[in-house]
Amino acid sequence: MLTVINGNIIHLGFGFLRSIEITTIKTIMNERHSGGYFRGLQDFLNRTPISLEQLSILIRAGAFNFTRKSKKELLWNAHFFLAKSKKTAPERTLFERKVKEFTIPELYFHPLENAYDEIELLGFPVTCSPFDLLEEMRLPQTLSADLPRFIDKNVEIVGSLIHIKRTRTSNAKTMSFGVFIDFEGHWIDTVQFPEIARRFPFKGGGCYLIRGKVVSEFGFISIEASELYRLPNVNMEEPSTRLKIPKAV
Repeated sequence: MLTVINGNIIHLGFGFLRSIEITTIKTIMNERHSGGYFRGLQDFLNRTPISLEQLSILIRAGAFNFTRKSKKELLWNAHFFLAKSKKTAPERTLFERKVKEFTIPELYFHPLENAYDEIELLGFPVTCSPFDLLEEMRLPQTLSADLPRFIDKNVEIVGSLIHIKRTRTSNAKTMSFGVFIDFEGHWIDTVQFPEIARRFPFKGGGCYLIRGKVVSEFGFISIEASELYRLPNVNMEEPSTRLKIPKAV
């Protein structure tokens, strides 16, 4: 259920998946503990009561990648197996029952399909960098490591949003602190004072173009943001709604 770290490998827990039911998670873990690892989709269905909706979430999240079958083929078979029933009803039998599996023609696959599934189900991409999803546009190549050279100067930098902390000032106005990572995975910290927080609100996860002044307090470097723009992803927004970022003055 929880995320497990072994060396430099991170195994994401089922708890990260949006819309997955706690009963589904417990059932899978209990069956895997008592009956061993699952050998494939059919073995999983023979041993685990699950609905088509919950099974589709697991397939799209990559939980069945160990079968070496494409997600589209797995989803096709899942719909075939569960088309007439709302939920599987596994029964213990002396001999393993085999159900015919169909091999479908290889379907078109876009390299970013997995990333979009991961963003929808996990909230972030796993199979690629969030910067790989950006539309082709001229972006500043400033890095976190460059910021010490620009103290008290204005910069432009691109960061992938990790976390937002909102707070209130003494006069009850809302301000925020942002935490991002740059192209190389290093931290960028930003401060959005009330007026900027009002004019440039965060618009969900993704990559942002950050403009602002680099400041250093007690050796801690951050950016006092003056502008924040969420950058559009490839094929995720219609051309008519794409963000037009004003040039810095």
